Amino acid sequence: MKIGVFDSGIGGLNILNGLQQALPEHDFEYACDTEHVPYGNKSPEEIIRLTTAGVQQLAKDCEVVVIACNTATSYAIDTLRQVYPNTRFVGLEPAIKPASALTESGALAVCATPATLASANYRQLLQAHAKGLTVVEPDCSNWASLIEHGQADQIQLEGLSSELCEKGCDTVVLGCTHYHTLKPKLAKLIPGAAILEPCDAVLKQVKRFL
Repeated sequence: MKIGVFDSGIGGLNILNGLQQALPEHDFEYACDTEHVPYGNKSPEEIIRLTTAGVQQLAKDCEVVVIACNTATSYAIDTLRQVYPNTRFVGLEPAIKPASALTESGALAVCATPATLASANYRQLLQAHAKGLTVVEPDCSNWASLIEHGQADQIQLEGLSSELCEKGCDTVVLGCTHYHTLKPKLAKLIPGAAILEPCDAVLKQVKRFL
């Protein structure tokens, strides 16, 4: 079986690599929209249009397509399922549910794009799983662009880590696949914190389809 992975840029390669390691018997195809990356500062209508066009070839070639972008999932996955009814889509969403189960301090941080944080899907996740918790949403609006262009070292994680420690955050949700590259540095700066990304959840869902 062929499995497709789509992202606005290089962030989805983290998901692709994890799937390839776990499912070496399957073929994979990757597509990204580097012309329009990042998606996190675009309008909902533009995100839907770009994502629908970006997955067109994957939908033809692959039985399962992973939308390795929280922003694209939040706004476009329902449209994708209507436009490409013969393809099974696996989307991403910020790991609010597992984070709420892990936190001991009652405070968690969600690092995500402005579009993801503004989405109805994200607000529903908070309503369902984060009642009574302190949720910190730091400004990550330029992270994806910097990472995409090889400038991740310009992201001031030291200031972020100080802010999160001051607010008692013991759990950090990485709500954009671009941000996965920051996980090792965040782990050093916030020792003992749980840093969550969706690779395991995506793999579980893909296996269910297989």
